[in-house]
Amino acid sequence: MQRASAMERGSHRDVVRARIVLLAEQGLTNPEIAAKAGCTERNVYEWRTRFALAPSLDSLKDRGRTGRPARIPVDVRCGLVKLACQRPDKEK
Repeated sequence: MQRASAMERGSHRDVVRARIVLLAEQGLTNPEIAAKAGCTERNVYEWRTRFALAPSLDSLKDRGRTGRPARIPVDVRCGLVKLACQRPDKEK
């Protein structure tokens, strides 16, 4: 966990989440953690709760999202990508 919070190349949000858990283990309150981690108390509560339910680094990752359905059918999108990747014909 300490390695995750000290990562220079990790995403900012991963570092903040790991730091929240480490500060919580030190006995700090949610407002104190929020001030030190540079986030809201709501974020602190959310990540402390998720880590308490499943104490692992995986619990600090974003959950999958469904998103909205695609508006353009896959076959049409593939055709557009193919067309966009072609070299233009030389004009005669």
